[in-house]
Amino acid sequence: TVFKGTGRAWASSPRGLNCNRKELHRALFLNNSVGVPIQRLPLIAILICHAICYSQTSPSNVQPVTIPLYQNGNYNLEIYAALNGGIPVPYLFDTGSYSFYSTYVPRLWPGRVNSTLSPPTKQYVFYGDGTNGYTFDPTTAAVSLFAPGSNIPAFALPAPGGSQVGKIETPFFDYTAPGKYTPDPAYAKDVAADQAGALVPPDSGFFGTFGAGPWGSITNTPQGTYSLSNLIAEVPGGGYVVAANWNRERHNRFE
Repeated sequence: TVFKGTGRAWASSPRGLNCNRKELHRALFLNNSVGVPIQRLPLIAILICHAICYSQTSPSNVQPVTIPLYQNGNYNLEIYAALNGGIPVPYLFDTGSYSFYSTYVPRLWPGRVNSTLSPPTKQYVFYGDGTNGYTFDPTTAAVSLFAPGSNIPAFALPAPGGSQVGKIETPFFDYTAPGKYTPDPAYAKDVAADQAGALVPPDSGFFGTFGAGPWGSITNTPQGTYSLSNLIAEVPGGGYVVAANWNRERHNRFE
């Protein structure tokens, strides 16, 4: 696994860094709520190599898949993904964390959603200084990645039985102990609007977080065991490169 990029590309991954996501969220929500358009620029891309990259075939036979990432007006990177054949929507692309966490809206995430745990039990993931993150339920879903504006998947993650996805219950701030935190006050309202037919990104301008850090975890609970990791890194026998160039005149790609 190789990461290539500028300092800005790494700094635009706030979930894995020591930043105050509460203030970041407030700034993003204010930006969206007053109708200021988010500027999306093709700044960075991902290229995924299948198992053929590591076979004995010549390099000319390698068939990589390129998936563009975009920068919004707040210097964050976004990737478009769809779950179970739903509508592709933007997620924060975060090289500073791992695992995929998504808002649940039936038309964006169709089909039956089964918890990995029995009975379903609230789990926590933390970012930054450990006081902010999500409560979530570990589930599985078929995940496909898209170029913005396209209805044809650029790449479908080939996980048998679906990929592990954390179904977000609520983003939170000011965590001190289990059950002691401040829920995001705008999240439930935005999700309700999405369920009524809107398409409002409820999580700081996104529908969740697509972690691209090269690691993962296995968690044992009384209700069962679940694993969460970088979904791209799970492509059998393959690898990926995150490449960025601040010069917008040049081609940028995720390979």
